[in-house]
Order: sequence, then structure tokens, then C-alpha cells
Amino acid sequence: LMKRRLETKLMKRRLEWLGHLARMQEHRLPKLCLFGWIPKTRPCGGPRKRWRDTVKRDMKITGVDDKWYSVAQDRVKWRNTWSQYLSENQQTQDMRMLSADINVVCSECKRCFRRESDKARHTCIAERRKPIKEQVGAMQCWLCKR
Repeated sequence: LMKRRLETKLMKRRLEWLGHLARMQEHRLPKLCLFGWIPKTRPCGGPRKRWRDTVKRDMKITGVDDKWYSVAQDRVKWRNTWSQYLSENQQTQDMRMLSADINVVCSECKRCFRRESDKARHTCIAERRKPIKEQVGAMQCWLCKR
């Protein structure tokens, strides 16, 4: 859930910056970098993921069409095109979190879990602060046994 919220926030920031770039003057360096092209061959192996590729994926997910550049010239229109999707997505995530069955709590750090098995796999921060000899299940050096 936290990962989804972070992805949503990053998507929002990328789309905000894209709109800002579209409204920039033509001679500005950030705009030149986004819309520029270097006549050079791509490296061997899989191509590296670029910011441009990530933004294209974000626009596809949020339903922004190919005429995004003209829409982005008006800040309010641009924000309305993608913010509706993000707000609906956020509400869905919040509903999932509220409906989650959280009933297991760690007595040391008060972290909540859905299942007892999740709590069993959890290494509490209080446990990690102990010296290694006192930690439950901690790996010790096989050579010197410390």
C-alpha cells in the first residue's frame, strides 16, 4: 500500500513537471533536454529507462491523449486531465486500507499486521537494537562464534 501511494505521488510530480516544461520558453535548458535528441547509437543490451519513457507510461495510465502539449499550455486544464484519475486512485487505496483486517499488533514496536504469520516474519526494531548475541535468530560468525 505504501509503495502504491509513493508511485502515485511520483506520477503526480512527473506530470506536474511535464506541464511546467511544456509552458516554458523554447530556449530554456530543461525544455531543450526533454525535447532534444542526440544523434548517437543506443548502448548494447536493453535500452536504459529514460524519464521520457516513464512519463509516457504515466500519461497512458492516467488517460492523457497525444494532444497533451496543447492542453498543458493551460495549467488548470492540464491539472484536470490527470488529477481526476489520481484522486480516484487515492480514494480506492484509502478504502482498501480501511477495509483491511488489521488485528495483530507487535508488543515491542506497536506495528500492525493482518496475520500472525506476518508478525512472525517481522524483525522488530527493538530486536535489531540489541547486541547480536542477544538477538533471536541473528547470524553469528561461524569462525569465531561471536
